[in-house]
Amino acid sequence: MVETNQGCLSFPERKSGVSQSATWVLWILGTTVGIAGCQQYQRRPLDLEAHTAAWKARDVSAEPVADYAHRLMGTDTKQAEQFDPSDGLSLDEAEAVALYFNPALRVARLQAKVPLVGAQESGWWDDPQLEVEILRIVNRGRGDRWNPQLPALEGVNAGGLDIRPLGINRVEGDRVAKPWVIGVGLGLTVPLSGRLEIEKQKAWAEYDTAWRQVAVQEWELLATLRARWLEWSATKERIGLTQQYLDRLDHVLGIAEKLAESGELKPTDARVFRIEQVSRQSEVRTLEAEANQQRLALMAILGLVPDAPLELEPELIVPMVDVAPEHRRDVLLAHHPRLHTARAEYEVAEQHLHLQIRKQYPDVTIGPAYEFEEGLSRLGFGLGMPIPLWNRNRQGIAEALAARDLAQAQAQVTYEVVVDQLAQAEARLASARHRRQMLQKDVAPLVDRQLTETRNLIELGEIDVLLLRDALTRSLETKLKIVDVTLAEALAANGLRSALQPRHLAEAEIEENE
Repeated sequence: MVETNQGCLSFPERKSGVSQSATWVLWILGTTVGIAGCQQYQRRPLDLEAHTAAWKARDVSAEPVADYAHRLMGTDTKQAEQFDPSDGLSLDEAEAVALYFNPALRVARLQAKVPLVGAQESGWWDDPQLEVEILRIVNRGRGDRWNPQLPALEGVNAGGLDIRPLGINRVEGDRVAKPWVIGVGLGLTVPLSGRLEIEKQKAWAEYDTAWRQVAVQEWELLATLRARWLEWSATKERIGLTQQYLDRLDHVLGIAEKLAESGELKPTDARVFRIEQVSRQSEVRTLEAEANQQRLALMAILGLVPDAPLELEPELIVPMVDVAPEHRRDVLLAHHPRLHTARAEYEVAEQHLHLQIRKQYPDVTIGPAYEFEEGLSRLGFGLGMPIPLWNRNRQGIAEALAARDLAQAQAQVTYEVVVDQLAQAEARLASARHRRQMLQKDVAPLVDRQLTETRNLIELGEIDVLLLRDALTRSLETKLKIVDVTLAEALAANGLRSALQPRHLAEAEIEENE
């Protein structure tokens, strides 16, 4: 009978597994908790049909629009309280509507919120990194050897032989009994370089730039709205003047036809009035079509459907500029939205350079470490840190320096451009004002005098219909020219006022989030 001595056979013993099981349980628990804290994706379908209904239902008298009007009008409480589009939309009221409903502005504000939420969530430490290594020892060394040639002895002799009762002896080898090696480490990056604070400052600078760009878009929108409104109002004024001319021409045409029937006027001369009437009627239809196109453009700026039942009030008034010429460049430098944006962009370049320089300095990675090898557990501490010898973020710093130089040059060019635009607007305003004053003071009185004298002759019985037609035509043409130069003056004043007294609401958004 052969006895089996388990102690003589070096089979791998099964470890109780308490340390391994605890390690895996902790790892699985930590991973599960981390994943549970992550946000979940939810699909949101695009419903343009619902948007169409909402677009058509936009109300220019809604409370948010009125709030925009109050904020835009600022300290002018009396004017703010008069916001009531129900009796017709004025130009001042249209500004608030455009700021609230304009589609390009709504998209720009949403785009600006992207760096805002990024800035609000900036500055967080990097998540800890769990590292797990599972290795198996491939070359496990020599195994147990059996030597039946040796005599059977009881006990263990000096040669290290384990004596068995039957004389079959085993020579112990150096084979690794437990071949699995498990290592677990947790790395935590400690930002000793201070880069997280710089990243946060850079994120807020990018947010500031984004909202400055929104302010530029709001400012440009209001300037464009006023310009298009003035052009539409001038077209409506031309229609009214031409229609008045046609009413007077009808009266003269009746007189001319009667004179032609009585033989006191040649039929060819009477026909001239009919040709003039048809020609002016065609001009009215052309002007009405132009006015309709201009109204559609205004509705697009306002963000309303083209066929919205909204009455617009024409307004052809030259805006007032309250800044003295000697102070205009200083005001421009202090308040122009494009210069504010240029300053914000330069600050982003500064913060970016600061961040790239700070990235030269290393961050330290620390954390606990656990290792299980050959049945033995080890618990320790890990430390890691890059050594800035060769790289030292040379490329990032060089590019950031070049970007700062570019931002500086762009700010300088922007200043030069807005100053040139200021000078051009002043020149246009002076030229248009001079032409308008010349027409109103020199030409218009002469035309009115000619028309009055012609009417007086008709009342005295001296009928000269051709002279009357010529006087009426010159009166109309003079009035149309006055409308043209008034429009030119209003557009120039609008550009000058927009540059020196910019209007927008994005500045309040910046202050609220700061």
